[in-house]
Amino acid sequence: MVHDVCMARPKQSDPQFKLRIPEELKARITAAADASNRSVSSEILEALEIAFPPPDADVAEVVSDLNELQFKLREGPDHDELESAADSIDYIAVTLMKIEEKLRKLDRK
Repeated sequence: MVHDVCMARPKQSDPQFKLRIPEELKARITAAADASNRSVSSEILEALEIAFPPPDADVAEVVSDLNELQFKLREGPDHDELESAADSIDYIAVTLMKIEEKLRKLDRK
C-alpha cells in the first residue's frame, strides 16, 4: 500500500505545542500549504511524517509501495494523484535512506 504521507488528520484532542520559527521559514511553509491546498498545520505534519517515517518500515514494504506507485502512475494519474505520488516518492526515498543508514551501522558492528 502506498503511504499517504499525511496519514492522520489532527483532532482537537491531539497534543499541541508552540513552535518559534524564523519568519522566512513560516513564509515558505505558508506558500507550500497554499500551493497544495492544505492548511499550514497539515503541511507541517506532512513534512514531519516524511522526516520521521514509522520505525517499522522495511525494505519489502518500501518495494511494495514502489510497485503500487508505478502501477498508479501508468494508469494515467490526474493532478491530485501526481501530487500524492510525489509525496509518496519523498516518503519512500527518506525511508530507504534510513534503512541504508541502519544497514551501515550493522556493518560497522
